[in-house]
Amino acid sequence: MLKGHRSPEIAAALGSLILSALVFVRRPLPNNDGVYYLLAAEAFARDGLTAAIGIYPWPFHSVLIATAATVFGISTEAAAHGIGALFLAATSAAFVAVVRALGADQRLAWLATAVVLCHPWLNRTRAL
Repeated sequence: MLKGHRSPEIAAALGSLILSALVFVRRPLPNNDGVYYLLAAEAFARDGLTAAIGIYPWPFHSVLIATAATVFGISTEAAAHGIGALFLAATSAAFVAVVRALGADQRLAWLATAVVLCHPWLNRTRAL
């Protein structure tokens, strides 16, 4: 078991990454917004920002996806899943940090870790 003052936050982030990896292995189909993000990312990589805006008017997430795909040499879909996983891991750790900042002791911080890792909405949206 992790020991230390920030262990619940680390466990929340690592647990979230593991849950996201399990979802990625199942290879879910992108939702409607996801398709637009991926199309805009590919347009950005191919033709630049104007092309991405032509597909999706707020292309910032798509630019991040295209940049990650280029930097790491992976598909835009894998980059999108990786970015989503990192954002969910950061959200999970931040939730526990906020609970701790509100005065939680170590036991309650671990409970917050369990809550965020079991939260239905977060787990339902991992594939998106």
